[in-house]
Amino acid sequence: MLRAGPALVLLALAAPAVAAPRVETPAAVDGPRAVGGVLVCSAAFRDAAAVTYAWRRDGRLVGRAALHLVRRADVGRSLVCEVTARDGIEVATTTATAGVPPACRVPAVVGMAADAAREAAGARGCRVATVLVAAPRSRPGRVVATAPRAGTIRPNGATVTLRVAR
Repeated sequence: MLRAGPALVLLALAAPAVAAPRVETPAAVDGPRAVGGVLVCSAAFRDAAAVTYAWRRDGRLVGRAALHLVRRADVGRSLVCEVTARDGIEVATTTATAGVPPACRVPAVVGMAADAAREAAGARGCRVATVLVAAPRSRPGRVVATAPRAGTIRPNGATVTLRVAR
């Protein structure tokens, strides 16, 4: 307030405009969907002062971090990762869903690059072990066989061994 003679004058100072947080990259979940696997939730925001995470299974809160350890209770269900950005006043939220398959279905990955094969098996509820083998007729880094064979169904979290040409 500023007094000027007998009248009272109020000065309104314009506050600098602060942009509300905006989603730049929507939420995404990456990682193996097998018991014991770690799912990573990520998103990008502009103009956010704080970012929080919430994992929900069947609408119930099961975690508050960017990472989620897949448990038996997650098998056959969908997990939702909610990422919220705040600037003190405004809020922006984005979500991503990751299904955890009820079983490990061994994918057909022979001939694929080892990294792509690991990702494919993890998305199907399998844990992955890699063994390097001599395979003179195959390109190094390519899967030459799996154990068990493609199409085999095992419990979620079962290990699939990729035999990879060295």
